[in-house]
Amino acid sequence: MKQRLTLTITPKISLRAKNFAHRRGLSLSALVEQLLLEATASFPEDKASARTTPSFSARWAGRAVLTEKKDPRSLRLKSKYGLESTGQ
Repeated sequence: MKQRLTLTITPKISLRAKNFAHRRGLSLSALVEQLLLEATASFPEDKASARTTPSFSARWAGRAVLTEKKDPRSLRLKSKYGLESTGQ
């Protein structure tokens, strides 16, 4: 099933692309699809290996540091979640 895609390009390039597609007996959509297939042929198909940047959690893993707050609420929360001793 095909999916619609909206592209924004300059009128000059639009006209050149339409003429180029027409000379080859293609619709503009078919031309764009063919060019995108060629441009992405070397990329892996599965989403996990296609990710180029690490996820948010991977980028921030191990970077958060708890501050040493000694107020009663912070001490209760730290005790509740076993983050450290009760600060005594």
